[in-house]
Amino acid sequence: MTAATPSAGTLRTVKINADVLPHKPFVFEMKDGDAKIRIHVPDGQVNEVGEVTYNDGELIGYTVTIEAFRDTDLNANAVKYIDDGKPTA
Repeated sequence: MTAATPSAGTLRTVKINADVLPHKPFVFEMKDGDAKIRIHVPDGQVNEVGEVTYNDGELIGYTVTIEAFRDTDLNANAVKYIDDGKPTA
């Protein structure tokens, strides 16, 4: 990283290679109407990275495929938590 100067902002260099990425936990949180969904992958690994999408005025899109490995303590590859968003009165 190079600090900002009067003529340019902070410069960052990102190296792209084909190294195998490490196993790590992942958590995905989504909303569907009132419902909230969380998916926890305790032992996952990114095993495919797709093209990066750049469009003016839009978020940058990163497409990845994550392989979920079985967690022996949970006896599952992932756990999904769902809150239907409808509490009692």
